[in-house]
Amino acid sequence: MSLGSTIHRLRKERSLTLEDLGERSGLNPSTISRLEDDQNPGVGAVTLSKLARVLRIDVRILYEAAGWYSTPPSAQTRKRQRLRDEELELIDTIRSAPTPQVRRSLLATMTKLAQVARDADAGRYQQPGLTIEGASSGGGGHDKDKDVSDHS
Repeated sequence: MSLGSTIHRLRKERSLTLEDLGERSGLNPSTISRLEDDQNPGVGAVTLSKLARVLRIDVRILYEAAGWYSTPPSAQTRKRQRLRDEELELIDTIRSAPTPQVRRSLLATMTKLAQVARDADAGRYQQPGLTIEGASSGGGGHDKDKDVSDHS
């Protein structure tokens, strides 16, 4: 049985709609629908864990249905899969925007954020007062010894 048919069967057995499962798991119903239709081959362990929790099953059942044979993928594979899941959530958010103007605005903002993230990864993004965690420009984090309050 495929992952999609397993999720669909379990959801129906529990009399849950796509919206119910989405609300309880924190996933977009359209993402769950794509999973049930086996249209998301890069599903991540986090997504499967959320579904397993709501469906009240051992997550290994979904791992096996996904072809993982009870062993989650490597950390790097999980990171790629999580990014795919997050990208699909962003796409769903854009598609559900109320007007074409709002969709264009969301897309433009996300495009700018993606460029900032690429620049930060390359150590090229520096803005006073802004720390991007993991940026290669070093230092990141908070100065715990620095008192920033005004005691005047």
